[in-house]
Amino acid sequence: MPTSPARSSDPATDTPRKVTKRRGQTRRRLLDAAVEVFAENGFGRSTVEQICERGGYTRGAFYSNFASLDEMFFAMWE
Repeated sequence: MPTSPARSSDPATDTPRKVTKRRGQTRRRLLDAAVEVFAENGFGRSTVEQICERGGYTRGAFYSNFASLDEMFFAMWE
């Protein structure tokens, strides 16, 4: 079942979770950081840590928004 862009699924309960303004900003900053890191290092050489450091976030913030680097990469094109 697809979710709307304004919601994501909570893996623990598999229920939709509303995306708050702050969460949307965090996601956007992580995506912006990823664009820079991917451009500098290439996708295959980029790490979650590099993206988090560039964006000013923790790994927890990354994984609360994206399941993997692959998911983040595809989210960049949405």
